[in-house]
Amino acid sequence: MFADQRGASWFFVVARASPEGAVEHNRELSKARAEAVMSHLRSQFKDPDLDKEVGMLWLGAEFAQLETEFCAWKRSSDGSCSTEQLNRSAFVAWIDCQL
Repeated sequence: MFADQRGASWFFVVARASPEGAVEHNRELSKARAEAVMSHLRSQFKDPDLDKEVGMLWLGAEFAQLETEFCAWKRSSDGSCSTEQLNRSAFVAWIDCQL
């Protein structure tokens, strides 16, 4: 989906952490998820401006958790979907705005 930018100006890699376990550990896991997605994008697209066009946001369990209604979003997995899986994941979102 990232390759089909459709005129988007900026992208965010948003990674989440589940509420189970230690808060600091979950923040580290969330950051690692975001960095893994960025690493994949860098290797896939070889775009020298990628780091200027894509921001990273990693969220710990103290932030709002996604509910199962978000399972309707287009996902890379066709398998089962639960709140636990959603909140242990990362996604790419694009923003197209004028300032």
